[in-house]
Amino acid sequence: MYRNLRRKKCDKYKSKGRDKAKQAKWKYLSVNEHWQQIKNIMMETAQDICEMLRGPCRHKETCWCNKKAAEDRV
Repeated sequence: MYRNLRRKKCDKYKSKGRDKAKQAKWKYLSVNEHWQQIKNIMMETAQDICEMLRGPCRHKETCWCNKKAAEDRV
């Protein structure tokens, strides 16, 4: 059941993203502007389809696997 719901959301995300990309104006953009537009389309589509979770950040610091890795970081 969960797999089917997940697949439906993925299909909906793909079709909605394609529609937004077709409507966007792509000519005469620099590489950075092009990337920003793609990023915005992806983020807006994800916000429309998926639920956004709000709350505190779970990881305030990076966890290091051992003392040597932590020492090398400093």
